[in-house]
Amino acid sequence: MIADIASRLFQDLINRDLLEAVEAGQWPVELWQAVNAMGLPDVLLLDPEDNPWQQCYEILREAGRYALPLPLAETILMRHCLQLFNADDTTQTQLQTPATIMTIPQACSPLSASTLRYQNGRLSGEWRQVAFARFCEFALVEFPLESGTATGLISLYSAAGSAEHVNNKSGTIDIREQETICGEARDTVTLHEVEVRILHQSVDSVLLPALAWMRAVMISGAVQEVLDMSVRYASERSQFGKAIGKFQAIQHALAQLAGEAACATMAAQAAINSAGLSEEIFAPACAKIRCGEASGKAAAIAHQVHGAIGFTREHQLHFLSRRLWSWRAEYGDERYWSELLGRQAIKAAQSRQGLWPWLSA
Repeated sequence: MIADIASRLFQDLINRDLLEAVEAGQWPVELWQAVNAMGLPDVLLLDPEDNPWQQCYEILREAGRYALPLPLAETILMRHCLQLFNADDTTQTQLQTPATIMTIPQACSPLSASTLRYQNGRLSGEWRQVAFARFCEFALVEFPLESGTATGLISLYSAAGSAEHVNNKSGTIDIREQETICGEARDTVTLHEVEVRILHQSVDSVLLPALAWMRAVMISGAVQEVLDMSVRYASERSQFGKAIGKFQAIQHALAQLAGEAACATMAAQAAINSAGLSEEIFAPACAKIRCGEASGKAAAIAHQVHGAIGFTREHQLHFLSRRLWSWRAEYGDERYWSELLGRQAIKAAQSRQGLWPWLSA
């Protein structure tokens, strides 16, 4: 049911003009207000009996299908963290504005976390490819402590601001506006002695696995939409007196694309039971790896089916294919998560437990 509600909302409000405006640097005010009024960013605040992570999956999958140009996944996770970590003094304003998340390995090696500095309640460091940072009022940040990893909350500035240099209570925030290949804002944020309120401490990152799963879900939705779009085009486009979908080569390509869509969907679904704020990475890592692989193959096949028209800005396909290429690299690409799983497998093989019990568990 929640998927149908989200689908109708996105279908009514997301169109070519809106996506073009977002890629030109505009914030979709009406779209955000509608999404927030519908309560979609609060999905993880539902009672556990309502299966909030399943409903989150359905919302984000529809967001992927419609190329939603909002930091919805980040805002959902931020609000969940504020509730889970008992941030009782959180204001109503914080719960109504869009938020973004700055986590340690974003777009780079975890070794870069050594450049982040926390001292006396203040944080300094740089994060790259931060989703829609220029439009967000608050951000969750993950940074290293001597005892592990901390999750904290910082204030950026008033929503939909355009300043590149923001004064914070105890420091400054520099935001260098940048975009991905799909034209969405992925800014570089530099903190200089900025006040941060620590919400949670753990051994390893708890935000990154959750974000990786969320991106995997969005990818699975986008791949499914690419499949549906390709099937429609193959049935409508005629060549040599018949629809191109009648040709065996096209049928073979569509069968491959359907296989990738099915694999991406199952990979994202299989990780739902492991979704959440946890240091356990196996399920979300597998989902991100498989959905990342599917995104590249799906985009290639879809453009082959559509031919030259699919590469033009006049066709809807490129809005999705460019996001597939962008999302697969965010919150850890296939190489990043494969290396982490490989190190865990080696560690398990060297332990008394052994590799097979670790893998089968």
